[in-house]
Amino acid sequence: TSARSKDELEQNVRSHLRILQSDSAKITSFFHAPLTKYAAL
Repeated sequence: TSARSKDELEQNVRSHLRILQSDSAKITSFFHAPLTKYAAL
């Protein structure tokens, strides 16, 4: 969905980040990708 205002955009971002925060496997997978693996050190 497209945000029609700054407040709506912020609300959408926060909502998606909350969902992502509860998915630890997905977060961990970010640090196994070749381009971001260095950040896991």
